[in-house]
This record gives sequence, structure tokens and C-alpha cells, in this order.
Amino acid sequence: MSYVVPGREVVCAFVGDQATAGCWPMKTALGALATDTTLCAPQLPPHTLETVGLMPDGIRSVTLAGPHGSVRVRVVRNVFVARISSTNPPLRMSWMIHGHRVIHPTGVPANAAKMGCGGPPPTEMVRPRAP
Repeated sequence: MSYVVPGREVVCAFVGDQATAGCWPMKTALGALATDTTLCAPQLPPHTLETVGLMPDGIRSVTLAGPHGSVRVRVVRNVFVARISSTNPPLRMSWMIHGHRVIHPTGVPANAAKMGCGGPPPTEMVRPRAP
């Protein structure tokens, strides 16, 4: 289940049992440019990224295209969520509106697969001294 919550200056999308999936300035959301991609998150399987977007009324699907192919994602209640292999990061997205195809870059870096995930810094092992 997804929810769109507009505010005075921002609009947020909530997806499932996650906290906020994304918040964007109202102008960005109205221009159908509200997308956010998580490259690393504890809830994602390894080598998986998640792209969330907010679309205007009437958009039923979005196509996310990467260097090795594309995937079509349903838009439900103005929100789409796609989990994609980081080896094929979505570099652009497209959708149909009023009989015209609209194409926009997603902002995901082409080298997303090589970026890796940061983790907590290694802890220093402390060994007891011999008496």
C-alpha cells in the first residue's frame, strides 16, 4: 500500500511498512521528476537497489532503462517502487502521457554496481594482556 502526503512546500510518498520512501519539493513532484534511488539499505538483498518515484495522475506505468535492459513498473496511487539489480542501474525513466513518451534521467550513477555499500567502521579488537 502506498500513500502520497502533500505538505505546504513538499510532498512525500510512503510505501508499505517503510518509513518515508521519499519527500520532494512540490515543484519537483508536479513536474514528474520526483524519484529517489537507494543504493544500499539493510532491507535490500545484496547487489539490489530500490527506485521510488511519484507520478502525476493518469500515469499507469513507468519504464526504467539501464545499460543492460529495461523493466516496466506499475504506478499504484501515483507511486512506483522497483527493486533492480545494481548491475543494471536505471539511468533513465520514461512514461506515456497524452499519447507522448516522456523520458528523463533518473540521476542514478552508471557505476552504481561498483560503488559498493558502506558499513559500520571495523571495531578494533582488544586482546587482554598476558599477566
